Amino acid sequence: MKAIISTAVTMLILSNANAQAPQFLSNTKIQPEFKTMVVETFKPLKFETKGENVIWNFGKTKFKANGDEVYVVNPKDVNINKSFPDATHVKKVMNGGESIAYEFLKIQGDKYEYLGNVVTDQSFNVTKYSDTQTILKLPFSFGETFNDVFESNVGNPLIVTTSYDAYGTLILPFGTYTNVALVKCVYDYGVTEYKWYQTGPYIRLLATQVEHPDYTYTVAFRNELSPAANSDLTNWLGDNK
Repeated sequence: MKAIISTAVTMLILSNANAQAPQFLSNTKIQPEFKTMVVETFKPLKFETKGENVIWNFGKTKFKANGDEVYVVNPKDVNINKSFPDATHVKKVMNGGESIAYEFLKIQGDKYEYLGNVVTDQSFNVTKYSDTQTILKLPFSFGETFNDVFESNVGNPLIVTTSYDAYGTLILPFGTYTNVALVKCVYDYGVTEYKWYQTGPYIRLLATQVEHPDYTYTVAFRNELSPAANSDLTNWLGDNK
């Protein structure tokens, strides 16, 4: 798909040149996501990892759908959520029809946490964090860094350093996004992960860059936000903080 940047989009990018850094605010609501298509590429991407008003242009990068779809669902509608009573929302990942993964998350005043997951394949794997992973501390501002130690029932404690290193405009083949925050996560087992977010309210990260010592793998999320597609979530999301 060719990415054509119109004059209007160009002007939008230029007007963003002096934009202030977006913040991850406390008590921010979760944005519903409907029919989010997951697309991927193994092509190494070069990009700025630090800076203000950066333009990340991946408009000509070829992404291929991998068959996964992601939905935000109400924890009350997930019958297997008894192990995660504190979850405020769940991401349901449809893995191309082979299995369903439920990611249980919690957002409260001062942090955004990953509680664990359930994979409904033949083995029905349950991963629960006795020491939860803090995805973001709240509020979280440009230039800040925090460390987190987390541990699940299936592994040893892990350490991750999360820093908010850049912000700007993200261009993908299917859309241009302004006021995007780039968060860097460095794990103690040798993996560095870059995540592009829109904030306030939170929208599913738009593109993820994962760097492994042996390969580079990029995943982007093509969102089709449409409240009418699942309007029964409206009241729940409105109360969710």
